[in-house]
Amino acid sequence: MHIVQLNGTNNWTARFLPKKIYKTKNLHNSNIENARQIAYDWYASFTKIRKNGKPVMAKSVSHTITEIHKYIDGKLHIYKQSNTKNWYAKFHMEKKYLYKSLKETKFEIAKEIAHEWYYEIKGKQKTGIPIHGHKFKDVLPNFFAYQKVPNSTYKCNSDSR
Repeated sequence: MHIVQLNGTNNWTARFLPKKIYKTKNLHNSNIENARQIAYDWYASFTKIRKNGKPVMAKSVSHTITEIHKYIDGKLHIYKQSNTKNWYAKFHMEKKYLYKSLKETKFEIAKEIAHEWYYEIKGKQKTGIPIHGHKFKDVLPNFFAYQKVPNSTYKCNSDSR
């Protein structure tokens, strides 16, 4: 969220981008501390996180990639973040990134783990195992078919009351 003073005015304005469309509110206040509180309450009204019945802002986690190494024609990225000592790996497959904490602080060991993980996922893809799980629309027909089959281990007896 941004709190800004527009040209030619003393009042503060708040803006944020929830769903590709900016929401803007004139805070009708020239005092920045008061404007911040008004902006916070306004922003919190859009959040789903609640504490004691009142909406609260989600905490943002901020980190940067401090070191990165690319392997397998640039597909596999092994990197370190500023907020941890561990190495991480990611690669793009089937229109999404897969991420993994390698839980290792030594680069050479992390590199080996990342390559094993990459080839394990590639092997699953070749055998037809879904990489990102099953889509709901694909599972639903099987669920309905399962519901139509009587379960032999459970029998409902309406006369047993």
